[in-house]
Amino acid sequence: MKLSRLIASTAAYGAIVAANSALRFVVLILAARLLLQEDYGRIDTLLIFGSVTMTLLLAGTDSALLRFVFDEDGREHGTKVLSNMIVVTVGTLGLVGLAAWAASAISPSAAQAMERWRVFAFCLPYGFGLALNALITTYLRATFQHVRFALMSVLSLALRAAPLGLLLLSGTQTLERFLDALALGAVLAGGVLVASLARDLSWRRVDRTLIQSALRYGIPLGGISFLAMFQPGLERALVDGSADALTLSVYAASAFPALLMGLSLQVINMVWAPLALRNWTDGEVRELRLSAYVMVVGLVGLYLLFLFAGQLVVDLFIPLGVAASARYFPFIGLIVLVRGFGTFTAFGFIIGKVSHVKLATAVLSVMTGAVAAWVLQSRLGIAGVPVGFFIGVFLGWTVEALIAARLADLDWPVARLGLLLAGLGALAFWIAF
Repeated sequence: MKLSRLIASTAAYGAIVAANSALRFVVLILAARLLLQEDYGRIDTLLIFGSVTMTLLLAGTDSALLRFVFDEDGREHGTKVLSNMIVVTVGTLGLVGLAAWAASAISPSAAQAMERWRVFAFCLPYGFGLALNALITTYLRATFQHVRFALMSVLSLALRAAPLGLLLLSGTQTLERFLDALALGAVLAGGVLVASLARDLSWRRVDRTLIQSALRYGIPLGGISFLAMFQPGLERALVDGSADALTLSVYAASAFPALLMGLSLQVINMVWAPLALRNWTDGEVRELRLSAYVMVVGLVGLYLLFLFAGQLVVDLFIPLGVAASARYFPFIGLIVLVRGFGTFTAFGFIIGKVSHVKLATAVLSVMTGAVAAWVLQSRLGIAGVPVGFFIGVFLGWTVEALIAARLADLDWPVARLGLLLAGLGALAFWIAF
């Protein structure tokens, strides 16, 4: 494959993924304008935990699908793997649903039981729909069905947005109706995409050996995705546990520019990783490092832009009517920036095919961040939450980068990147406090 063709292909995939991810931004922008101030933080938090539920239900089967499809040639093998991964997802839905029912049943009061069940009633169908969507689109991408992938992605986006559009036309918008529309759209999209491949799928071809192998391979990778999505939810939980609903909304609004950074990073991952692998296999290490440095400069520039113009962005898109509604962005954005650096410095894990070590560093990052956030929150207030998680992410990145450097001799300037992040951290602390 020519380099120009590879760039065009990955850029097209990135654009489609970005378009689907942009739906969350549309929801948040609409929620800020149509719902109560206090409801903005709630819908932001529930969207995060809905995505967390998706990773739980997938259990890494999307990563396993991408890998196991190539074990044998032929479309029949690919659909067999897809069928078994869907079976796993349905099974995990049952297990997670049972756990949700138990958590509601043991609630100390009827009010708390009802509140928990409302959360689960959104997260389970929303996460399940997204999980089915992820499996189908991953299969189409893995089998190089480019046109069908594009069509199914556009169809999925339309189906997910349709109930929300009907809600807006109805003239009555509440938090509960927003959540119902989002859950319905996710289930509708996932169901239609599965139905589109119904002729190829077979539930009689359940292969226990294949499922066991896929879970052994996929669970560590799924764990990494789970922790990456769970951390923002944990941040919101700490804020919600010690402040009122309006403060939670301000924290969520402060994270909006960071979400834009995350979307940029998602596209970078789609475009850069295949190019980097090609550079590595062709022995073009200099080109690999050069492209990474260009991306790093771009991410740092984007962070600095939002650091000084973040309030304008929040006022434009998330008009809560609260003063300094982007006050927590400096360290929330810095967390995303550290993860962006990790895209490049952790490249050695891809080369060495070592996923369990990356999972261990992710656990270290979240645990350290949670403890640091809890301690600093008592000293710095709500602002201590993102500072604490930045400390955890920075520590995890440092350990990860040093280990990955031994797996692939790319001579990343880890020390200089660390000093850059420390300097930006000092700048963020000065601005925030």
